[in-house]
Amino acid sequence: MRWVYTTTDKVRIWIVRVRCTVCKVTDALLPSFLHMHRRYTLLIIQQALYLVLDKGLWGAALVNAIAPYGQPAPSTLAEWVS
Repeated sequence: MRWVYTTTDKVRIWIVRVRCTVCKVTDALLPSFLHMHRRYTLLIIQQALYLVLDKGLWGAALVNAIAPYGQPAPSTLAEWVS
């Protein structure tokens, strides 16, 4: 299970795991709206990149614009942009 932040809520979702019958390695099947190792939806990440690159928002204004609930840290935003 994983906690996922949307623009308005924090939701707990199940992550399906599968095992290769040949090598016995497991892997997670993520839904299309998630990115590996991220707790924010792809929509939030895309919106943040758009606001930074196209509108020039940064800092507190960017955080408040993209996710009034469950706001990402400034270092997380900087990682997304880099």
